[in-house]
Amino acid sequence: KCGTCDGHSCSGDIGILSIRYPGRFIYHPNMDRSRLMSAFKQADAVLIPSLYDNFPNTALEALGQSALVIASNTASLGTLIRDGENGFILTNRDPEEWIATLRKILFQLDPKTIEKMKNEMKESLLPYELNHALVELENYYFKIIAGIDKNNLNRINV
Repeated sequence: KCGTCDGHSCSGDIGILSIRYPGRFIYHPNMDRSRLMSAFKQADAVLIPSLYDNFPNTALEALGQSALVIASNTASLGTLIRDGENGFILTNRDPEEWIATLRKILFQLDPKTIEKMKNEMKESLLPYELNHALVELENYYFKIIAGIDKNNLNRINV
């Protein structure tokens, strides 16, 4: 959904992109939840125009399906996404900047660069995976309860 920021919306520009480039740009203002993951999996990039939601589920779902995310510089997404490396962060809340970034992805980035960025995002998401989080939590409890660093098996001061 395009929404508005300071009375401006990028919905007109997005509509024009979807009409001009139907094979490269698809706009889904509303999508049934059952089709959402499939759409993310097929997408090279997903625009998350939220200005207020720090870590929106939509962004995490898109990232989990290997879509590049274009997002505003909110607290959490702004720390997870490294602009130009594993996605795109828009510091300006101007819809024209969002459209310019979409055009860059559509017309300037080659498939190898897009794939490299997607791989970088996968690496960025590893700390949030369940198995990784459980190992980290186990290590933390091991240190606190036993006073031992499980990896070094040496006594530690807590």
